[in-house]
Amino acid sequence: MPKFTYVLVANYGWRAAYCGLGVMTLLVAFPAVMIFVRENPCQPATNEKTFSLKLAISDPQFWLASVALLLEAAAINGTIAHIVPLLSDRGISAGTATTAVSAAGFALIIGRIACGFALDRFHVRYVAAVLFAIPLLGMGLLGVGSSGWLAVFAAILLGLGIGTEGDIMAYLTSRYFGISSYGAVYGLVLAFFTVGSGLGPWIMARAHDTFHDYAPGLLGMAMISLCAIGMLCALGPYRYSPRSSRE
Repeated sequence: MPKFTYVLVANYGWRAAYCGLGVMTLLVAFPAVMIFVRENPCQPATNEKTFSLKLAISDPQFWLASVALLLEAAAINGTIAHIVPLLSDRGISAGTATTAVSAAGFALIIGRIACGFALDRFHVRYVAAVLFAIPLLGMGLLGVGSSGWLAVFAAILLGLGIGTEGDIMAYLTSRYFGISSYGAVYGLVLAFFTVGSGLGPWIMARAHDTFHDYAPGLLGMAMISLCAIGMLCALGPYRYSPRSSRE
């Protein structure tokens, strides 16, 4: 899609590019959801203790997880939103920069499959620590001034982390707060995540305008991501085990 967008912008302008993206969403994403998304016939466990939204927001683990996901969303989205101008500042052509973003998109697919595989086998804290450390490395490489194909490689590392934070968010919500009020609790956690996704690109832009360089903002995002990893590792054991939810 970044390559498709680049072609549209180059030949028809950014307004036409937005229209083209909207048409692609209608023709590809909408039919996919209509055809393939179905309700899960499995019923939730009946012996699960109720964990309401009110109880969730009074629990320290809720705030620890929510703030950590806000910070991680800000770090990853703040970096990836500026990746094309960032790579262009490093002397990489716009065409190569959009190729890097496309490569990051393919890396995203690999990252999400690996995330799901890992969550079935390991605690979410360890999965988050490993998968969030990968884009953290990408931020660090870009922050120290990497250019050329090393910068493209850093963009791919960022792609491996994009999307995994959403999968981890959904999974940890069920493991720490159950599924009795899952929709309400997850919706509030998602609100924190969405705020972070919006703040990150703005913070990165302000840092660039202030320092006239992306490096300070990138190093700041790396520190934010490191804080998020530490907070998620501090969550402790599951409140609701995966096994009990299947029984």
